[in-house]
Amino acid sequence: MAKIRYKSGGGMMSKGGQLSVDTSDFEAKMASLKEQIPEQAGQGIEMAAKEMRDEAKANAPVKTGYLRDHIGYYTLGKPTTQAIVESTAFYSQFQEYGTRYMAGRYFMRNAMMTVLPRCPEYVRDAITSKTYGVGMA
Repeated sequence: MAKIRYKSGGGMMSKGGQLSVDTSDFEAKMASLKEQIPEQAGQGIEMAAKEMRDEAKANAPVKTGYLRDHIGYYTLGKPTTQAIVESTAFYSQFQEYGTRYMAGRYFMRNAMMTVLPRCPEYVRDAITSKTYGVGMA
């Protein structure tokens, strides 16, 4: 918290004075946040990727469970700046987009459309939780 001090320039009738503001504590907290916010935002991105993965698994067509079991995510960057949700089953593209013999199931697209609007909330909540911990919110 900034410390404000006022020092009067003289007697009771004095019109002058000195005002000093010590912002060193505030500056230290801001420097701490500058380092922590990208990491916290990355945690928000990862939370969104986990939800998207779970949503895709819940909506994936299941015959043997192989497709559902091969839906996952990975992150890119240090700190995390991107997350990729994917299915590594070789036939997942046929299930997603369809073929000339069957319609697409769109389990990955639907998961993305469900979770994507909430991504900013995940990042905001992750950052906000950290700023409350530092005492800056």
